[in-house]
Amino acid sequence: MADTQMLSKYLPKKLYNAAADEDGTDLTAKEALPKDRLDTIEALLGKKAAQTDVNDLVTWVGDSIAPDLATLWDDVYPKSEPDGTSISERMDALDDTETGLLARAAALEAVAPTTGAPITAQVSATAISSKGNNDEITWTAVANGEDGNGITIDITLSAEANGIDITVDGKAIAVDVKTGEGTTATDVLTAVNAHGTAGLLVQGVLTGSGGAITADSVVTDEGVDITAGLAGAIRYEADKIWISVGESTASVSNWKYAALL
Repeated sequence: MADTQMLSKYLPKKLYNAAADEDGTDLTAKEALPKDRLDTIEALLGKKAAQTDVNDLVTWVGDSIAPDLATLWDDVYPKSEPDGTSISERMDALDDTETGLLARAAALEAVAPTTGAPITAQVSATAISSKGNNDEITWTAVANGEDGNGITIDITLSAEANGIDITVDGKAIAVDVKTGEGTTATDVLTAVNAHGTAGLLVQGVLTGSGGAITADSVVTDEGVDITAGLAGAIRYEADKIWISVGESTASVSNWKYAALL
């Protein structure tokens, strides 16, 4: 059987194509390709053609053929470029997340124009208890922007002696009001604002006319962060273009705009 006919059955297609002409009949391997190595591989393959035990075959291929194929591959595809840099090293450089193409693609994506105006002022999350009543209180999250969303203020009433018990579990604030002597909305917000833990989550302001507190449970929401952007990031609207002249973060906005003609 001709060299190329045997190789076409057993060598990987890409490797075989590198070693034979398109018609598969005339071996035209590079000058550095040793003929005896091809003969050795053919001989080994021929001896094991009738192998039926899969596990034995896998072990035999790894021990007997793989080293020859690896050396043969190195002959066909040199490991290094003329400057001595290996192909695998160049591929690693392309994939490098700090200096390679991946990093450059990320940088381009970060500054690519994006439609829509950026949010240039941070909005704090709020909640209103007993909304529309005399004891209405507006609670504002201490944490800026989206971090202030999801704080629960649960006000309950107990027919006991006067007093206010406050407990905090994560973002959940429980306010148990003792109503034996009457407790006002101002009393409640003052107690929460001064509390060592609850006061770090929210601060309350009386937005009703005042009066006895009523039970309610509310959750802070609608907190919004400033639109983040690297220095040079661009956004656009129909009538203006925005540029982040410095890095814009969740707490600092450097967005400026110019009107379009």
